[in-house]
Amino acid sequence: MNPEERSTDRSLETIGVFASITEASIARARLEEAGIRSWLQGELSNGQLFPVGLALGGISLEVSDTDAASARSLLDDVNQATTGADEMAWICGTCGSEVESGFELCWKCQAVRPDRSDRQA
Repeated sequence: MNPEERSTDRSLETIGVFASITEASIARARLEEAGIRSWLQGELSNGQLFPVGLALGGISLEVSDTDAASARSLLDDVNQATTGADEMAWICGTCGSEVESGFELCWKCQAVRPDRSDRQA
């Protein structure tokens, strides 16, 4: 018997519910990359019944209860890093427009964000 197939006394804990298979798969891949095994529940019904999938409960991402805390922490860190939650909007030095923190180019004049000027647009 494969060691991964052995039965254990651990239970699964849902650490996130997603509206799309894409979001759920990305989160699962991040966990797997960190060595945390995870499972998706509801991905088939959500994919086949897309308009009502979220009403049916969405796609649940589950991990072993022993991995739940570290999995939540990892996903929280990733979400904060990708959303720029700690950053504030910036003011374009060229046209004076306020630009949301997640953007590196001004929406109005395409000027590069001053603290990101070392990157190519």
